[in-house]
Amino acid sequence: AEYCAWCDARSRCNNPDSAGWKYYGGRGIRMCERWSNNFDAFMQDMGPRPEGMNLERQDVNGDYDPFNCVWASRRVQGRNMRRNRWLTFQGRTMVVEDWAKEIGHKATVILDRIKREFPIEKVLHKGTLVTPPKHGTLSMYVGKKCRCGLWRAANAAYVKDYRERKACR
Repeated sequence: AEYCAWCDARSRCNNPDSAGWKYYGGRGIRMCERWSNNFDAFMQDMGPRPEGMNLERQDVNGDYDPFNCVWASRRVQGRNMRRNRWLTFQGRTMVVEDWAKEIGHKATVILDRIKREFPIEKVLHKGTLVTPPKHGTLSMYVGKKCRCGLWRAANAAYVKDYRERKACR
């Protein structure tokens, strides 16, 4: 298992034909000289791979070297990705998914609040935020043909009533 981890890391850094090369070697990520052609040196520095662990670079922009690599679980690796969104609030920094668990919302709720440029206090508010939609009220749509999700949600009762009255004619 250790040999496969070492070979895979070397390939991602050195082989442009490797599936992951564009995310590693293509971005300038390298394997240190000590490890590059010496599996024994890799094993001396890393030690045996614990069950269920994989080779992990702690700094996602750093090289494969003894100061940046550890054996880590999939969960830890999932928190250490470039695409993760980190938020700091009241001196604590966590990824959106962890904040979502803590406040009892889905991550998509938090991401939507960020997209809507809410202040961090409201982004991480535990309750429901009552904010008027930018559009969606019936008076805004009289004579227009928009049937977006906001319109349908805001006007569901009216549409149902309208359809029932139309069916009776």
